[in-house]
Amino acid sequence: MPSTEGVHRRVLLVVDPAAPLTPMLQAARRVAPDAEQIAVVVLGSPGTEPLTPRHSEEPLAAVFDALGVGSVETTFDASQLPAIARNHEVSLVVVGPWPERSYRTRALLLVELSSREGFDVLSVGARCVVAPVATGHLALRLEPGPTVGPGTAAMRALKPKQVTIFGPASLETEVPALLPGVEVNVVPLETGLLDVTEVLEREAVARQVELLVLASSEVSSVRQLITGLAAANQLEEAAVPLLILHRGNEAIFSERLTCTDTLRLHGRESAYAVERTSAMGRSTLPPVELIGGHVLTALPRPATSLESPERFAVTSGDLVATARILPARPLVLIDAGYPLDQLHELEPFARDHELAIVRLRAADTLESLRARFATPPWGTPPALLDASAWLDDGGAADIPQSVDGLRLLRLAMHLVAGGANIAALVTTDAHALHTDQFITWTPMGLRGRSPHAPLSRHAHAPTDVESRWCWLTGASAVEGHAVRLELDNRAARTRLLTAIDGAKTRVHWQSYIVENDGAATQIADALTRAANRGVEVRVLVDALYSRHDAFGTKNPILARLSSVKNVEVHGIGRLEGMPSLVDLKQRNHRKLVVIDGVAATLSGRNLGATYYLGFDDLELSPQTSFRDVPWLDCSLVVDGPLVERMERSFLADWQKAGGRAFPISRVAPVPGGVTCRFVAHEGLLDGRTLDAQLELIGTARERLIIVNTFPLMLELQRALIRAVQRGVRVQVLFGNVRPRWGDDQPFVGGTFHALADELIRSRFDPLLRAGAEGYEFIAPHPTLTRVFPNVHAKLYVRDDDLVAIGSANLDVTSGYWESEALMLVHDIPFARETVKALEGLLANSRRVDLKAHGWSDTESRRDWLSRNWPSLMG
Repeated sequence: MPSTEGVHRRVLLVVDPAAPLTPMLQAARRVAPDAEQIAVVVLGSPGTEPLTPRHSEEPLAAVFDALGVGSVETTFDASQLPAIARNHEVSLVVVGPWPERSYRTRALLLVELSSREGFDVLSVGARCVVAPVATGHLALRLEPGPTVGPGTAAMRALKPKQVTIFGPASLETEVPALLPGVEVNVVPLETGLLDVTEVLEREAVARQVELLVLASSEVSSVRQLITGLAAANQLEEAAVPLLILHRGNEAIFSERLTCTDTLRLHGRESAYAVERTSAMGRSTLPPVELIGGHVLTALPRPATSLESPERFAVTSGDLVATARILPARPLVLIDAGYPLDQLHELEPFARDHELAIVRLRAADTLESLRARFATPPWGTPPALLDASAWLDDGGAADIPQSVDGLRLLRLAMHLVAGGANIAALVTTDAHALHTDQFITWTPMGLRGRSPHAPLSRHAHAPTDVESRWCWLTGASAVEGHAVRLELDNRAARTRLLTAIDGAKTRVHWQSYIVENDGAATQIADALTRAANRGVEVRVLVDALYSRHDAFGTKNPILARLSSVKNVEVHGIGRLEGMPSLVDLKQRNHRKLVVIDGVAATLSGRNLGATYYLGFDDLELSPQTSFRDVPWLDCSLVVDGPLVERMERSFLADWQKAGGRAFPISRVAPVPGGVTCRFVAHEGLLDGRTLDAQLELIGTARERLIIVNTFPLMLELQRALIRAVQRGVRVQVLFGNVRPRWGDDQPFVGGTFHALADELIRSRFDPLLRAGAEGYEFIAPHPTLTRVFPNVHAKLYVRDDDLVAIGSANLDVTSGYWESEALMLVHDIPFARETVKALEGLLANSRRVDLKAHGWSDTESRRDWLSRNWPSLMG
């Protein structure tokens, strides 16, 4: 094998003690035979002796001593390796097999070391065996273009006897002249994006190549080496060493800084996103400085001082990016997926509006979007905004692309709330937005637009606290209500049964799930008794989750009710055939009961035993099924004017399900009653309950109590972290989807539900690390000592003046997909009463200790779940 004599004087070996060492040392000696200084990093594992190998070779310490190794370090974190290599000022990093670590991490490290950090990297796979006699036969991966010269120059430094060029046939006329005195053979390869690593390895082995060389200026090839898990596995298991040389055209790796434009808004900071990119793609961004002295430590983050009335600049190291501050003209927000061949349809807007392309997916780089829309038909390039910078939703990592139309609408709503003049929306969403707030267009709609149709209209920004709440939630505050919180399941069941038995004209019951159990039967019997005495009973359920009118199913409880005179049952969102993802996920999650049109209950409770049985209503034992353990839930009992709106919400859903209209009467205010706000969210058409939750969090001054056991969507998680950072005491009460008892023993069954518990906790982790308090709910039990049940309540308290109760959870499904309802009670005495009740629950619960066994030892697994569950769950 040829040497690079005089090139590599300082070498770093990255050693996993679980892998054979000899092939790695032999390959390193062949590439850098005259190294003057050798440093070693051992990839240790917690609880193991770092210098004790787990293979049959001689002890590592003896090998290192014979090599004259200058230093030996241990690291548990592979991401520290580039910094260690810099500290030792090496030029070559040798990476052996990592049998007990992530192959994907190893492959990414190879590219980072060579392309970003400028080291030569020698990758030695688990099947590498170096022949005792060098043949001088090397292989070079090459593509035509500006990298041919640098690539062949790097090969000349290795002084080969024979070179096989893996690349297109056109190189046969170009390469030989660049490698004088060397036998050159060009081998065209048929490879796809996903199999290039496998093909290169196979061809190198077949030709008995002793070293496969890749110049790091071969951008596409380096990228392909790490495409997918299969490529990472191939690198780990390779039989031919791979030398990645940083000898290419440095200009190819020159980095650029790109920044989005921004707006000046009243009462909130301007937001923008910044990216650092090169031909290799996006890179990790160090702190960015806004010209004017404001330093950002994470992006996207808002900026607080903009120097020019029209432009601003940010810097990252030696890189500078400038962007626009948009003028106060009517603004049209355009989905970045808008088809280029239809840009001319946007030209009518350009005369009187400011056009802004909105990035909704982080997969689109800012640089590519700038280039994509650089030359529109009307001349002036549109502005570029980033939805996640303004919504602060973590790059929408947990939000499917199918809801991006709603994200565009929510962005517009929040910009208007800050004073922006949003005139129209242009979306590529197949389910075009139906909104009263803005005129919304699709590409097809613009193509067929009548010349007389108005392009846009002005959306009036809210001017005070109440108008802001109304704008974001679609609900105004109404006085004159009597409200009562129900946290006890048995009390809630008893009161509802009494109310049904006392009903005179009608009972309307809406539920997401109807179980076939004793509690559901007891309530169904009460509804039957009411119908038999002439009361009109209407039962509305979600067809899919109640298993009624979905794919021909009939729920036994509901089927029996349907046969009773004066009872009508409908399933909303009926399904048959092959439903779409939207059909399956856009469900109706509301839980609502209205008696005689004058009294209502808004709840998180479905119709079943776990929601309406108390913890002392049944005998619990270690043999109890996890499905039979009652849950903590809550309801809000309401009298007053908003009962009419609640019944109108029921009527709207009832008619969607095929039910006939019925009369609704006004409800008089309760003298001296409290102020409430009824917020209804309609699936993909709006984000009203989510924005109500965000407004509740964002306006907290001293304290927030959250009672919910669902995986926090990133936007809410980040809002809660901001609340902690501004000094708000945040307390979260949650439960166990797989209930436990005594000393954390699970009840029978529900193994899969334990995974759900880890997922839920994974989204609490960053919040708790930021300083929030987490509590696992405990229900005392006479024989089991204590029970850790699920907490199904959706209850949120702000300071001592606002309580929200309803069906809306804190997850993506509730925020975007499912129709929900929340009642907000703006009343200090009721809030204080609720806080007192919750403080009793918190006092009896177990506070999370981040360092405790059982929490800390599964944190890494939870972190993986948090990052990957959107793709795992579809």
